[in-house]
Amino acid sequence: MAAFIKEVDTELAKPLVEGDYEALVNIIGILMRIKERQMATDEMFEPLKQSIELLKIYNQELPDEVYQHLQVQYTHNTLHKYYHLQMSRLAESQKFH
Repeated sequence: MAAFIKEVDTELAKPLVEGDYEALVNIIGILMRIKERQMATDEMFEPLKQSIELLKIYNQELPDEVYQHLQVQYTHNTLHKYYHLQMSRLAESQKFH
């Protein structure tokens, strides 16, 4: 997942210049990959949360680094979903102009 997030962040950081069809196709491809992974990624976090809660019941704490890493991954995932939604809305609004 970390590799996917890094790749998406790198690709989405590239500037999109009007008329650059290749870059636009690349962005659309990235957005499609985000959409394809959404459900699997969302479902991945719930079992992790349950496992952490179970460990707490038995007084087993994970290192802070684990919590930080999970939070970063979750945040990136949320941002990618938001970016996908915004781009989809933009594309829809452009269809009517």
